[in-house]
Amino acid sequence: MTAADTAMQDLLDRDDAAMGPAHDQITALKARYDAARKDATMDQFNAAVRKLKGFVEECEDVADKVDHFELYVAARDTALGEFAKISAADTASIAPLFARLEGKRDNALAKAAAYDFDMAITLFEELVLDCATAATTLDGQKAFGEVMDRISEISDGDRDDLRMSIEAAQATLKQLRSNPSAMYVKAELDAALAKLQQSSLKLDEDFGQSRDLLSEVLEDARDISVLMGQVDQLSDAAQLARDLAAKLAAHPQYDEEKDAIEAALGRVETAIAAVRADTDALAASDTAIEQVIAELRATRTTLDAHAKYAAERSIIRFELNSKLEKHKDRHLAKPDITQAHEALDEAEVQATARDYPKAMAELKKAKGRVPAGLLRIKLQGNEVPKPEDIRAFLGDKDDTKLLDEVIKGLEPDIQRKVVAVAFKERFGCDLSMMTGQYVADTNGKMVKQLTPDNDMDRDAPNIRRFYDLMAALPDSDTLDNDSFLIFEHAGGVQTGSAYNFVNKTVKMHEGEAKTTAIYAISSELELGGQDDLYKTKDGEAVSFFSWNTLHEVAHAVDDKTGFMAGHDGEDNDTFGGWKKYRSNVDEIARAIAGEYDFDSTYVAEYMIKGKGSKPPVPEPDGCDAEEWARRRRDCEIWVDRARSTETPWKTKVTADACTIGSRVYHESQPGDWVSYMASARAKGVTGYQFRAPAEWFSELYAAHHSDKLKDGHPAKAWLETL
Repeated sequence: MTAADTAMQDLLDRDDAAMGPAHDQITALKARYDAARKDATMDQFNAAVRKLKGFVEECEDVADKVDHFELYVAARDTALGEFAKISAADTASIAPLFARLEGKRDNALAKAAAYDFDMAITLFEELVLDCATAATTLDGQKAFGEVMDRISEISDGDRDDLRMSIEAAQATLKQLRSNPSAMYVKAELDAALAKLQQSSLKLDEDFGQSRDLLSEVLEDARDISVLMGQVDQLSDAAQLARDLAAKLAAHPQYDEEKDAIEAALGRVETAIAAVRADTDALAASDTAIEQVIAELRATRTTLDAHAKYAAERSIIRFELNSKLEKHKDRHLAKPDITQAHEALDEAEVQATARDYPKAMAELKKAKGRVPAGLLRIKLQGNEVPKPEDIRAFLGDKDDTKLLDEVIKGLEPDIQRKVVAVAFKERFGCDLSMMTGQYVADTNGKMVKQLTPDNDMDRDAPNIRRFYDLMAALPDSDTLDNDSFLIFEHAGGVQTGSAYNFVNKTVKMHEGEAKTTAIYAISSELELGGQDDLYKTKDGEAVSFFSWNTLHEVAHAVDDKTGFMAGHDGEDNDTFGGWKKYRSNVDEIARAIAGEYDFDSTYVAEYMIKGKGSKPPVPEPDGCDAEEWARRRRDCEIWVDRARSTETPWKTKVTADACTIGSRVYHESQPGDWVSYMASARAKGVTGYQFRAPAEWFSELYAAHHSDKLKDGHPAKAWLETL
């Protein structure tokens, strides 16, 4: 297994939907991993490698989050185990304490459900300690119960046993008084001791009253013990609040929240004082202190976020000033400097409002403007960028958009050599430059000819236009497409564009962008009548130059995905219903022969040998020689009008002339016969779309990426998910 395989499998083995964001990241990594494997199975190895760039490191980052989740699971299981022990006992005697345990458990689980595992771990760790306090209190309650049982078993008049029980009660009250929380229940302890003293005094003169008083003392002691347990929990909470405040006081950003923190501490001391004065204030004080703890924890999160924000802001300000604002050609980067300051200002507004996610997003915008400005300065000065200058913007969608914005904003006289580097790195293909011109052949006839054009110091308007068109396409169609290795442009005279399936070359020979003609779409002449849904959008016309760029890139996309090959032979018009026969024309020959009641073998041979050929004519079958000859000529006429030299795909009329039954049959290029569903034509965008399966796909792709398909067009859904 590769490192990527191992890293992915490790995450999948440990995945848990309860992890929330980490689970989502694992899902996204799996989709990326699967896409890379799919690319590899289609021999798109460069695309697969690009998809897996940094993949292992990203898996390791997510693994750290999984580690943290597993720490949470361990803390949760430990705490819930301790809670279960308490729950298994009779908790009626410690009802207030148990209610607090339930509240903390529920709060911890709620935090985990919101994917705040740090806080959930903290709360579960506190729950373990609170369970220990509750367990101690339960043990005390059990001891009181045992003493109560012994008292109930004392025989009437057995003053020795009763005296021993009184002494045991005195020891219990003494133990309670030694607890630090005794100061909060001094009045209750004093009353219990006084009642115990009365029990002792009544021992000799009134055995029954003495025993009753002792029982009351023990009931009081039981209540006092529970009350002291609540006080212990309150004291622990108060100390936790003080400890949190002390840690915050050492925080670099403490001054940002100093007044609020000191005020919160004041509320803690007020709550404690209220309980010292009257234990009836326990519930209200507990609520107040828990609120303070929540606020201080939130403050810590805020201060950490502010510290991160302030540190990042300082770095960006320094880089903006040192790299751009002090640059000798800073005027060239004015758009970037301006937008960086606007983003910094907006970041400060968001930080002041304590919305740090938005503040950091604005800082990211400001940070991106520094390399963008440096690149703009370099390109505007016609300095050839290094490949790594361009690669620095790839991988992050926002950064890539920033690169595209810089390229789009360059002056018209920018040189080819500058844009060529950006083009290659941005789209992952080599750039080949040619010039189309008319030259005289050996017979003096003027013909179109392509010659290399290596003058890279010339302006680059055509390449700029290609760049803009391709930048709007998904990276999977360009950068991550091993079926798109070379982009060949020929300026000058238009000689026609093509895609070479062998060397994976898009050949754009459309001449000059500024002189190109308008491309006709949704023509009734070509397609016939159409439902409104299938008519292309009105608005700005599309040029040959732009349309055919998208069209030829589409061939590379189809070659990569095998889209049309996967729909070959279908008998519905969703994807045209195409069938490819190449030179195996028996099916078509039978259809034609059936129309004219002639011999299909002759028709097939005539189709293969070409117009004007003279295959052996079979003997008449069911008619005289003259009728047989007429049928033969009709078959030949039908075949000849369907040949590629007649462009039978061009108009609705020519297509109808090649229709038999529900299918249109024709030769897409010499020796390559195809058919499609006749009903598909009314759903098309151009006549040329119906030349061949690959053209059907490419014309529709060009229409989609020229924003000419209406929103409800059925093809939009699958075109957007190629």
